[in-house]
Amino acid sequence: MRRVDHLLFGLSSPSLSRSGIGSPLIAMLWLGLVALGSGCACGGEAADILVNPGSLDFSQVNVGETSSLNLQVTNEGTGPGTIVFSVLGEGPFTVSLAAPIEVQAGDSRLVFVETSPTVEGETSDVLRLSWGAEGGGEGQTLDVPLTVVGVGVTVDADSDNWSPPDDCDDSDASVNPDATETCDAVDNNCDGVIDEGYDLDGDLVTTCGPDGDPATTANNDCDDTDPANFPGNAELCDGDDNDCDGVADEDVDEDGDGVTPCGADGIPDTGDEDCDDVNADIYPNAVENCNGLDDDCDIAIDEDFLDPINDVDGDGDPGCSTDCDDNDPLRFHGNDEVCDGLDNDCDPETEPTTGSEEDGDADGSPACADCDDGDDTRFPGNPELCDDIDNDCDPSTNDPQEGADEDLDGVEACDDCDDEDENNYPGNAEVCDGSDNDCDDLTEFLPDGEADGDEDGSVACADCDDEDENNYPGNAEVCD
Repeated sequence: MRRVDHLLFGLSSPSLSRSGIGSPLIAMLWLGLVALGSGCACGGEAADILVNPGSLDFSQVNVGETSSLNLQVTNEGTGPGTIVFSVLGEGPFTVSLAAPIEVQAGDSRLVFVETSPTVEGETSDVLRLSWGAEGGGEGQTLDVPLTVVGVGVTVDADSDNWSPPDDCDDSDASVNPDATETCDAVDNNCDGVIDEGYDLDGDLVTTCGPDGDPATTANNDCDDTDPANFPGNAELCDGDDNDCDGVADEDVDEDGDGVTPCGADGIPDTGDEDCDDVNADIYPNAVENCNGLDDDCDIAIDEDFLDPINDVDGDGDPGCSTDCDDNDPLRFHGNDEVCDGLDNDCDPETEPTTGSEEDGDADGSPACADCDDGDDTRFPGNPELCDDIDNDCDPSTNDPQEGADEDLDGVEACDDCDDEDENNYPGNAEVCDGSDNDCDDLTEFLPDGEADGDEDGSVACADCDDEDENNYPGNAEVCD
């Protein structure tokens, strides 16, 4: 007689109905079983097991519910077979048979397999049939693939016609994929982004802030048109409230006088910026003091103290502040330093751009005006000499001009020992006149020479007695 066996995990009538196996079918299956008889496997006899269908697909089953399918097992061999059923994996398919079943040759058995999925999605496993090993043989196996798709139970707790996971908050009917995004720190339309459309400048901070409260300005973007302005940003010197704390440029007021270097409008050089951000007494519209500083940042220094009482020399630098010599209009604070030996800018450390005002060679000319401050024979105004050197620091007047002959004696000035006397020049004949007529640095006149031995003022060549100072040309005659 044919029998129906079960692979069970909680078989129930509803599950059988869902799988297409109702009570009438079960009755028909039972009525269709035929008793084939039983007998032992004699020598040479062997079981040949076939199954129909070759795989079991349970299709979709709600998570937590049970469904079953049947499997027809047929022995087309010549001897009986004892079949062991086992599920290989850990899926929602299990075998609960108390013992293996025996199928005689030519007999069939109808076996029910059940599944109860615990998770959503597809799960696969294998049902293995084993037989023929009870007599000590190698045995045979047959695998039947099993598949089921777990389906979540439809839930709509907030009655907005959307269920999880599409509804990202099934407790709030205003939150679902069809909802309109609002500025409330909630993902209203379930697209994974919060408050999109309320961050126009793309700085990732919305006008309603992370807590969704537009009134909480500490968390809100105070300027959604400028990505440089949002809570937590570094304050810049631009006249804007970059960190959205209600104060602009507070981190760039180093001296704390309430005025920043970038000014109220955030644009430097427009007259409202702090010109000295390390001195709290200096800022636009401050009281000007006579101290050599631009206290009111109007670019003028001590402009309120330019009356004759405070500025005696009228050079625009009051003596009460920085004028180092209020009696000399060429000396005042900020003046350009020139090469005149004076401290023109009232800063002894600065020198003219042309050089130092020191006089290294002590020739009376400072280095900034001297063409060679290491040579005291060279300075502006020095007479030019016949030495191939620029004595007057004027290259255009180096040495007397070539060919010059002031005394017209035929000898150029630089070769003439006395270019003012036509009787003195190189090669001239020496005469007894007390001059170096031949320019040899001697005034000799042969044979006696031009020495004045008795020092009576008459050289030897003209003196009748160069050993007696009482005898010389032009002396008064006495009765001696």
